[in-house]
Amino acid sequence: MQSNNDLKVSIFMTTYNHASFIGQAIEGVMMQETDFSIKLFIGEDCSTDGTREICQHYKSRYPEKIELILREKNLGANANSPEIYEKCFSYGSYTAMCEGDDYWTDKTKLQKQIDFLEANPDFAICFHPVKAVYEDGVKDSYLSNLDQKEITTFEDLALGNYIHTPSCVFRNGLFGKFPDWVYQSPVGDWVLHLLNAQYGKIKFLKDTMAIYRIHDGGAWSTEKNISKYQKWIEVVESCRKHFAPRSAENFSRGETTSYIFLCFFCFDEGKYTDYRKYYYKCLKRIKYIGIRNLLTLTIRYFLSYMPFVAAYYYKARENTRSAGQV
Repeated sequence: MQSNNDLKVSIFMTTYNHASFIGQAIEGVMMQETDFSIKLFIGEDCSTDGTREICQHYKSRYPEKIELILREKNLGANANSPEIYEKCFSYGSYTAMCEGDDYWTDKTKLQKQIDFLEANPDFAICFHPVKAVYEDGVKDSYLSNLDQKEITTFEDLALGNYIHTPSCVFRNGLFGKFPDWVYQSPVGDWVLHLLNAQYGKIKFLKDTMAIYRIHDGGAWSTEKNISKYQKWIEVVESCRKHFAPRSAENFSRGETTSYIFLCFFCFDEGKYTDYRKYYYKCLKRIKYIGIRNLLTLTIRYFLSYMPFVAAYYYKARENTRSAGQV
């Protein structure tokens, strides 16, 4: 019988109301062909759609390779994660990640990533492209990280997250406990990667070995754009304070990009008062803004005082896009 002390790789998975997806997520882990031991830790957050029963079925099939943490009431993603992270960090040399609505597609994924990390002790994290799939079929699927650099560092990651959760494997034991504020963060994965990247480089493998689903039940992928960037900025500010003074400049650059997107989304939704508020935030960070973006932001700033003209501008721009001219 395999004991937790013999584990090489722990796999982090949380799930809530993923009945349509969880089976495929678990099977993607169970199909892995490795010359080392693995164990899947699943935090099931009191689902109402049969997800729990599916997890229990797989637990009965693979009793030594799956550990279930079953919640008595729904905790939400932030509160469901800490115990699962603790389990993964406590056993084995590495942790891999796969949420319950994503899945791995390559049976040699873990072997490839662990082989690299074992041979390169100066690297803390290893990841790869994923295929992002819109479950409603309204948009086409796409491959992530098409122009990704092969080797990156903490400083690159401070500009923004480019590591999809189901692609990531990292070394255990590089840092102590999570900062308390992380568990209130809507993008805790990015903070986790930053905490790890303090202690080693980041490797990008070019094989696409996982599917990332975008669907109505996705907590982050379906967040409204304005709300998403507002929350992201809060996380960036927390990271800049926590890691100070390291890479403060890059955190500020990434934050400025988020303010620019906030401006665009506010303008497009006719929230002109909010647009002006974020425009002023951009002006305070003007050294990080290119001339083209600054010009576009300034034109829209003046248009925001003329709602009818702004509405005409937006409609004309959308018509141009529909005609395929931009």
